[in-house]
Amino acid sequence: MKFTHYDYENNLVGLIPKRLLELSEREFKNRSSRNTLLKTYCLILSKVETEIKRGRNRGDEKKKYYVSLSSKYFRKSILTGYKRYLDFLISHGFVEVRKRELDFHERRKRGIYIDIHDDPIFVESYQVGTRSKEYTIKEFPVLSDQELRFPLRIKESPCRIKNRRFLESVGIEDVKMSSDQYGYRLYHNLTNSYKKVLPQLDQDFIGYDIKTSIPYQIKEYIKKKGYNDDPFLELFDGDFYENWGSVLGMDISDRKKVKRSFNTYLNGKSNDYPPDLDEIVKHKFPLFHSLKSKGLGKKMVRVETDLMLNKVIGNIPAEKVLTIHDGFIVFRNDIVIVDKYLNDLNELKEFTIVKKRM
Repeated sequence: MKFTHYDYENNLVGLIPKRLLELSEREFKNRSSRNTLLKTYCLILSKVETEIKRGRNRGDEKKKYYVSLSSKYFRKSILTGYKRYLDFLISHGFVEVRKRELDFHERRKRGIYIDIHDDPIFVESYQVGTRSKEYTIKEFPVLSDQELRFPLRIKESPCRIKNRRFLESVGIEDVKMSSDQYGYRLYHNLTNSYKKVLPQLDQDFIGYDIKTSIPYQIKEYIKKKGYNDDPFLELFDGDFYENWGSVLGMDISDRKKVKRSFNTYLNGKSNDYPPDLDEIVKHKFPLFHSLKSKGLGKKMVRVETDLMLNKVIGNIPAEKVLTIHDGFIVFRNDIVIVDKYLNDLNELKEFTIVKKRM
């Protein structure tokens, strides 16, 4: 069942639980305050719903899907005084904040001492300035609940503006864009269909692909930590994926398959890849194995996303750009100004960029 969507004017539309509507009428006499409360719920519902869909597409079946939303995001999309309404939703059981148990060292640091038979202490799982709070929906609406429409105040980033212009220019009337919670990658109407749709149009497009992007992000990450002689760095003497496959005893004739295997190992769960593969990596690349166990995959995808969306596409001197994760597409008549910008961009000096006509 779909609870939310965006209409043709980019308003957020969603079902609101009857109990929440009744509470809002009773507790908030001002209509504007009631609308802000309901909008806050609908916004979180929309994000959680998107994450549930993505999780299930990946084969995950979690009981709860949390989404990370910063105070900055709430202020941009709702208003500065959003916390009053968020606290109301939490206290009345509509929204829940992810919590974690305080370990012994944290309790001692805070001067908290509990007996072995005492209940554990839980705190909200976030860190100021480094990690946003994570929310989930506790009480979902049902089909018979009332549907309401909410205008959002969000000012789109330069990257989103360029993607929107591109999509509209190729005939997409109902433009949809969203970001996932894993790597903050941007998704849109053509994310999975651009190879089929664009060649059918009577226009010329040029695609730019940043080759071996994630491995090179890992390389720079390891070097910045001071491990300049680590054996993992030897994989970059030639084609990274072919070298990776050779070390692990794979058939390297299918480079795409080797690449998928590397990404699965880096970002997947332990049951997504053979145990013997993990043992080989642990033996041959102990630093990489240790970093992977501490969330290296997610960190690198987010670094890549920041590079592509903010440093590359956000500033590129073209009005219409289509983002494809570690690459992008522009109109052919923008190729000269795009090439010049990329050649002068220090952040891409270590990367190989491949261009091809779409």
